[in-house]
Amino acid sequence: MLNSYISFLENKYATTVTVKWIWAVVVLISVIGAIGYAVYCTWVGGTFVGGIKIGIPDLVHVTFNCQR
Repeated sequence: MLNSYISFLENKYATTVTVKWIWAVVVLISVIGAIGYAVYCTWVGGTFVGGIKIGIPDLVHVTFNCQR
């Protein structure tokens, strides 16, 4: 009885779990890329400037800049 209910829930929410994993991978790759860019910028003698702004008109506005 319990096994069939668990199987039902897994089948019902299979696409939701898959989509959450895709977003988790996208966020992880983005964070690794931003950290890599910051390390590269400081490695070549620049100053890494970045920020995240949450508000209107953009919901999330992310900026990265390497100043030399």
